[in-house]
Amino acid sequence: MSWLIVRGKRPAELRAQFGFFETGKREFVPESDVTEALLPSGWHLIFFNDASPPEIGDEALCRISRGAEAMAFVVEEASMVSLARGYAGGKRIWEVLHDSNEGLEHLAVSGEPPKSFPAIRDRLLNELRADQDPCDYLFDVPADLSKAEAGFRHDEDIEGVEGDAFAILERS
Repeated sequence: MSWLIVRGKRPAELRAQFGFFETGKREFVPESDVTEALLPSGWHLIFFNDASPPEIGDEALCRISRGAEAMAFVVEEASMVSLARGYAGGKRIWEVLHDSNEGLEHLAVSGEPPKSFPAIRDRLLNELRADQDPCDYLFDVPADLSKAEAGFRHDEDIEGVEGDAFAILERS
C-alpha cells in the first residue's frame, strides 16, 4: 500500500491534478483502490491499495509539490521494504528507505528528512538492538514519520476522526 499527504492545496485541486473524481461513497477503512481523507492535522491524504501507483512517482510528486508540501509513503510488507519521500517547491527534498533484504539495520537516507526523523530512527534502532530475538523494527520508520508529521499511520485509526473518514475516489 502507499499514500501521499499534501498541505497547501485544496482537495478539489489535487483531485483535478491527479484525474480523480469523487464517488460519493465513504468507508471506515481504506479498502477501495483509491481513497482520500482530510486529516485533523490539516494535511490531505490520498491512500492507494497499491505499492506503486503512478501518482506517487517522482515526476507526479514534483508537479504536485509546486506551491505545496507533499510526502509519499510506501509499505510493502511482502518484501519488507518501506519508503518515505518529501517534496516541496517542485523538487524531492528528502528520502528514507528501509529494505530488510539489506539487513535489519538498513536505512538509506538522503536530503534532510523532517525534524521528527532522528528520534524515530534512534528509538527503533534502540528497540532492535535491545531485542534478544530481533524483528524488523526499522521497517516502521516511514510509517512513524507519517504519523509524526501528519497524524496518519496506515494501521491505526485516525485520532480525532469518527465514522467513515475515507471518501472513495475513482480515476477518470
